[in-house]
Amino acid sequence: MRRLLPFLALLAATGVASGADMAVKNPLNGPYPTTRCGLYYGINAEGGAGVVPNAPAGTTMIAGDIGGLVGYACPIGATPWFAEGIVDFQNLNAGNNGFSLSGPIHVEQRVGVQTPLLQLLPNIGFNVGSQLGTPQSASAVLPPGATLNGTVQNYIYGAVNEDDISSSIGLASARRWLVSPEVGTGLLIPFKTAGGTPIVADSYAGYELQSNGMCLGGICPKLGNRYKVGVSFKY
Repeated sequence: MRRLLPFLALLAATGVASGADMAVKNPLNGPYPTTRCGLYYGINAEGGAGVVPNAPAGTTMIAGDIGGLVGYACPIGATPWFAEGIVDFQNLNAGNNGFSLSGPIHVEQRVGVQTPLLQLLPNIGFNVGSQLGTPQSASAVLPPGATLNGTVQNYIYGAVNEDDISSSIGLASARRWLVSPEVGTGLLIPFKTAGGTPIVADSYAGYELQSNGMCLGGICPKLGNRYKVGVSFKY
C-alpha cells in the first residue's frame, strides 16, 4: 500500500507538469474541463458489499456513501487523465450484528486514465460509444430532459481508500483507519441539463482489495475484498 501512494502521486504530478502551460479553470465557475486542463468539483455516491475476514462467522459489510469531490483533469494529449479526492459520509452495516464497521468518514483518492475502448468497440454494452449520440440511446442513461454534450469516454482507474472505523470500537474520530487499494473502470458522459447547465456524469465500478487488519482482543478483522459501484456528477 505504501508503495502505491507514491506511484499515484507521481502519475498525477507528471500530468500536471505536461499541462502547466494551459489555463486552469476556476472550479467554482465550471464546467468540468473536457477540452483543456483544469480543476473541477462535484458530488458522488457509492455502494458496495463484501465479507469481513477474521471476524465472527457470517459477518458482512454493506456500505453506502455520499459526499463531495474535487479534482484536476487534463483531457488534452495522447492519454487524457484525471486525479481526484473524495470525502464521503459513510454508513457501514448500521445496526447489524457482528463487527459493525460504522466509521463516519470515507476518504478516497482516484487517478484515472482514458482508454480508446469505446472508439474501438462502439457497439458494446448499452450502445455507448458513437451510438450514444442518438436521442433514443442517450435517454436511457441521462436524466430526464438532458442532452448529450460531447463524446462519451471510457477510463480505467486506481484508487486508495481510507475508512474511519473509530466509533465502532469506542474511540474518538480519526483514531483508527483501515486502508485498502482499488482498481476499476468507468464512463465519463458529458451532458447538459434541461436548463442548459453542462455536467459530466461519471459512472464507475471497481474491485476493492482487502485492507490492512486491526486487532481487537483475539480477533483481527479486516475489510475484505468487495465490489463497488458509484456515480459522480462533475462540474
